This record gives sequence, structure tokens and C-alpha cells, in this order.
Amino acid sequence: MPANRTPSLLELETRALQLAGHLHSDASLESKRSRFFSFFLSAAGFGDLASLRSYFLQFSPFLLPLAQGVTGCNRDPEELHRWLDVAVRFKSFIPDDAHDIDAAERTIRLAAILHALYAADHQLAARLLGLNRLDETVGTLSRLDAARLVAGQAPSPLREELLAGLQAWVAQTFAVSAHELRVLLIDESTLTDPGGSPVGVILPLHAEARERPSDAEEDHALINNQATFGRQALYWTLQDGLLAARAHMSPGTARRFYQVHYSLPEKTAEVSGSSLGLAAALLAWVTSRNRHYRTEVVRLAASAAVTGGISPNGKVTAVDSPTLAAKIRAAFFSPAERLFLPAANIAEAWPLLSTLEQRYPRRRLLLQPIETLQQALQDRNLIADRKPGAPRRALAALRRTRHKSFIAGIAAAAALGLLLATVPALQWWRDRQPALAELSEKEIIFKNQSGERLWSHPLGFTLPTGDRDFTRIVQLLIDDLDDDGRREVFFGINVSAFPEECGILHSFDSRGRALWPPLKLGQPLETRSGTRIRDHFYFSPILSVRIRAGQPKMLLFSIGSIHDFASRLVLIDSQGRVRGSYWNSGHIPVCAVHDLNGDGRMEIIAGLYGNEDGQARLAVFDTDEMQGASPQSKPAYTLEEMAPARHLRLFRFPPSPFWEPGAYRDVVGRIESFGENLRADIANSGMVKESNESILNFRMYGYLFSTTLEPIALNDPPDRFLARFRDIFGRDFAPADRARLEVIDEWDGTAWHTRRIGPASSPPQ
Repeated sequence: MPANRTPSLLELETRALQLAGHLHSDASLESKRSRFFSFFLSAAGFGDLASLRSYFLQFSPFLLPLAQGVTGCNRDPEELHRWLDVAVRFKSFIPDDAHDIDAAERTIRLAAILHALYAADHQLAARLLGLNRLDETVGTLSRLDAARLVAGQAPSPLREELLAGLQAWVAQTFAVSAHELRVLLIDESTLTDPGGSPVGVILPLHAEARERPSDAEEDHALINNQATFGRQALYWTLQDGLLAARAHMSPGTARRFYQVHYSLPEKTAEVSGSSLGLAAALLAWVTSRNRHYRTEVVRLAASAAVTGGISPNGKVTAVDSPTLAAKIRAAFFSPAERLFLPAANIAEAWPLLSTLEQRYPRRRLLLQPIETLQQALQDRNLIADRKPGAPRRALAALRRTRHKSFIAGIAAAAALGLLLATVPALQWWRDRQPALAELSEKEIIFKNQSGERLWSHPLGFTLPTGDRDFTRIVQLLIDDLDDDGRREVFFGINVSAFPEECGILHSFDSRGRALWPPLKLGQPLETRSGTRIRDHFYFSPILSVRIRAGQPKMLLFSIGSIHDFASRLVLIDSQGRVRGSYWNSGHIPVCAVHDLNGDGRMEIIAGLYGNEDGQARLAVFDTDEMQGASPQSKPAYTLEEMAPARHLRLFRFPPSPFWEPGAYRDVVGRIESFGENLRADIANSGMVKESNESILNFRMYGYLFSTTLEPIALNDPPDRFLARFRDIFGRDFAPADRARLEVIDEWDGTAWHTRRIGPASSPPQ
């Protein structure tokens, strides 16, 4: 039956009988929810409302049980909003017995609000909360901080329930675990739902490792859940994970064989297929290593979600294409920050994620492609590893032995342990790697993965009471830049009230010792017309980039004038030396690296805003030749004593339909790679003029570039763009409008030249 057609009474009765049978079956809770709410949503347009009362009476006992646990269902908040409408409709049909219905409505409302906050749709969350207005700063905060702010505005008791729900989000964001990893699965029951689509779920996969007897000849996997066996038997997926993990074990860990016991929280959940393989291998490696050393020397990030198969040789294999979209949706509508997935799926994953981001532009889910288990084990966004020292290895060996002659040694070790427990300076096992940071009134405090304080750095000023928004005040990067196994800390301060503290890059090793003196990156400037630009600059996000394989990573970011238009893009090596510097007469909102010509060395790509003409630009640089300034024709925007830069390519894009001089400007809002190709998305807040959100959240369309840096296509504008175009201009976006956007300018080193995008470079017609 078409989704837009109202069902007949006979069709409703048939579907009601099918629904009753399904609700009494062994199908999963997610499948039952999907069919239940689908039935009542399809009945919403039925004309004879009195005829529906019998269905509401018949199925009302199921509403509350189905609503319970819905906060963890990882669904689209708009879908949950529709479910809420169904619960409200139940109340209208059954007003006399509404206690359970009220409870179901509150539960679904809470779930819809939480998922709106996961998706950073604060306006939807506000509507569901009944708020007339939101705090104006909500659009400038991080996703989690914005969620906390919105929850704090909620009326009681919903406020307390929301804040309690956010605690799990906080824990997932910052926690690490030695036994759990969040995996993306498909609810098997939903694959057969008529007219529906597969539903993805995120579940914590738990693992425990124990040594097998000394005469064992192989590792062994167990799982305490129902499993579907067959050609893609779960058992063999887990065994392949164990084989892959063993190939990467240290010699000491590999001396014994292990039994790894896996479990999911839902013991009756049916799981099958190969997409647990990567997670199984990671957990096998982590738990066996920790078991060998009898302590948690390695842990996994709770903020990550993982999917992907595994081969015994450690190669990560692709997941099924039909289920990939459901898994991405589940990760998107969750607290997860990163999704680790097979590199073979990344090309089809990007468009799926982009579709969701067009609907929820403030939500950022990072896709991390993984080709091998080795690559995953080296990713510090997933693995928190520390090499055990000699004392730890000795104690572990002592604990593994069962010979009576070592009883005295064990007693001595216990005494030593007591001493070490009371003297922090002697605690060599303590995780001293910085991973987290927070602001206090006068300092930045750095902590390890467990949230233990390591050291701090004074701010040099006192923050106003209540102004502790970390993402606004500090741009921070914690990463192992020189690949020595220890993380370094890099940050800049953004507080306009203290401009003398801005534009300075601070660097520290893992123990809080300065790597190099504070690096002042701003400078006073003057234009050819005599305009003076003060030395007050703020930081953009700091990226770590590897220009060549086998070489240390570098820092790439921009600083922008607090008061004026000048910005500087800088590339800094692990020794604190500026390896590239580019000044632009306009801000630089995004930058990236990509090997565009396949020579094994990354090129630098930057999205620019040109204050002189108000148009968005895309610049590409050779990493060894990024020097100088952007080309300008007017003295007011030409920086004195700055030589013209040498660009590999420099493009200028035509004004968008929402472009207004001095008001709503175009910028490059995101740079993405699709295989060997590159896409630059254009953004303009003029799409939603009353919004307080960042301009980068209003991406409109994108330009696609080939490996030879040729502009080859303009992608189709999303529905949000088309709808706003219709609302503002009173007509549809026409072919002539698109043709105008397909004519761009390119800089040849001396002048701009107009060209039409396409497979071959061509002049405009």
C-alpha cells in the first residue's frame, strides 16, 4: 500500500490481525515497536475516527511496554516525534484509563528530546520541551554542552530526567573500558518487516579472556547469546577475530592460548553475519593482553562505534551494503563521536552520512575508515595503550606462577604493593598520558583517560564566573605527533577580552613540560591603503596531519583576526618550526590535506572567504611552497610586505542565491574526499537568517574536483536548500539558476579567468 494513501477499513482490520500476531511472537522489541507505531501512523488519516477506538482499546496494553527502553533505540528524532503523536492520540481515545498512557507519553517524549540533542537539533528539542526560546549561545557550544544547556532550561521533573539521561552520554564520551566496545548491528527481526527498513542498533559487546590449559592448541571463542549459524556462522566470525588478534600479540602474550567469552546485554538477541569480526578481534587483543599482565594496560574508547568483518590475516572486510545505511543512522542518532568502519565501505558511507547531515547540519559524526586490524590498534582515538614497564612485567610473571616456592615472593610483592599504593610518586603503572582537559577559573587542567588529574597550565587571566565553555575558549589538540608512543598537547587561547593571550600556540609533552617556547603566530599588519590590523588573532581547530608516510605528523590550522579580515594558515612541524604560511584577506574556516596527484605526499587544501569580493574560494598548495598572501586587486585588502603566494590551484565560486553583500556571505563549509576525488561544500547562513548557528552548518551544494584538480561537477542541492529557495524567492530552483553556479573563476597567477565546470574545461556559453 502506498505510504500516502489512507487505508481502507478492511485493510486496517487485516493489518490489525497481523500486528496482534506479531506482538505475541518472539520477534525483537525493535521490530514490535516499528510495526506498532507504523500501524497507528497509517491509521491517522482514516476518516471515520470512531471506528479506530476499538484498535486503540485493543492495543493500549502494549503501549507502555513498547515505550520502555525507547531512549536507547537510536532512531531519528522526527520519527520519535511521530511516535509521540501516536501516544497523545491514545490519550484522546482512552481518557478514563490514562495512567500507563501518560507514562508512555513521558517516556517517548524524553526519548525524542534526547535524540534531538544527539542530532544537535535544538529547535526540535525546544518544541518538545514547550520552550518559547532558547539561550542564544546554544548554537556556539559543542554538541554535549549545548545539550546540557537545553536540558537545564527544561521544566521539572523532565529537567531531572534529561540530566540523568545526559550522564550516560557524558560517561560514554570520556570513558574507556578494558572489556567493552560499542558495536553496530542490525536487528534481524526488522529485516522482514513489511514496508519497513532495517533497524540498526548500538550494543556494548563485552569480552573476558582466560588462559586455556597449558596443553591447549588453539584459542577458543564463546558467546552467551542466541546465534544464527550457517554459511556466515557467528562462531567462525569470532574465531577469525581471535586468529587476527593472535597475529598481532606480543611474544609474551602469545605464549598461551586464550578462551574469550563474548556477551551482549540482550541475551536473547539474535546476531549473525560477519560485522562483529573487527570488534571481536579488538576485544580479543585487548582482553588477552590485559589478562597476561593482570592489569588494564590497554583500553578502548567508549565514544567509538565499530562495524566491520575480519579475515584471519587481519584484513578488515566490508559489511553488507543493504544494512550500511541503517548502521550509519544508528551511529548518527547516538552519543557516538566516531564510527570505525571498513575502508571498502567508505565511498558509499559518505553520501549516506551527508544526507543525514543535510537534515541535521550541526551534528558531526566522524567516519574513520579501517583497512587492517593493525591500523585500528594504532589509532589513539580507539585504543588507549601504554607499554608495561619491567616491574609490571615481573609482577605479572609472579602472579601467573603457581609454584609454592614463590609464596614468599608473593607476600613480598603484596607488601611492595601496599607501599606503592600509598606513595603516588612510585606508581609507575599509573596512566600518565594526557587525554582530557577542562577549564577552571585560572587554569587548564589535563587528565588521563580515567579522568585523573595529571598537570595544569595557568591561563594568565581569570575567567568570569560561569564562563567555562571549553570549546569556545580553547582550541586543543592531544596527539602523538612524533610517534614515540607518548601524546603531546597543543593549544591556543581564544578570549577577545585578553587579546594579548591570543594567537599564541602552546606546546607540552605528556608530563607537562614545554616542547618549545610559546609560538606567537600573529603579527601587526598594514594594508597598502594604510589600514592597520592589530595583533589580535583567534585559533581555528588544530589538526594533526601526516604529509608523508613514515614521517612525523605536523600541525595545520588557521588564525583569524579578532577585529579585522586578515587570517593566516600555518603548517608547523613536530619541532615547532613553521613550514608553511599563507595570509588571506578573509577568514579561513576549513582546511584539510589530501594526496590529490597520487605521489605519496599530501597537498594542503583550504576553504577561504574573500573580503574584497565577498565570495568563497578554494586554494590548493604544495606543502613545500605554501608561502605568501592571497591575490587582491584593491589596496584596502592588499597586505603590505607580503609577496603573492604560489597556488597549485585557486578557485573562486559564484555568489549563491542567498548571498547578500556585507550580510550573508558564502564560505567553503566543508572539504571532503571521495576516493581520489575532492568535494568543497558551499555554506551560507542566509538560508535561515534568524538562526544563531555557525555559518558552517548551512551547507547548500558542493563542487566536485578530479584527481587532476579539475572542477568536474556541481552536486544536486539538498531538499533543505530547494525548500528555502522556494520560500524566499517564491519559485523553484531552475536550470538557469544551476547554470549560473556552474561558472567559476580560476586564478592563473596573474589574473582570474572564467570557466564552466564539467569533465572538460570549457568556457561559458
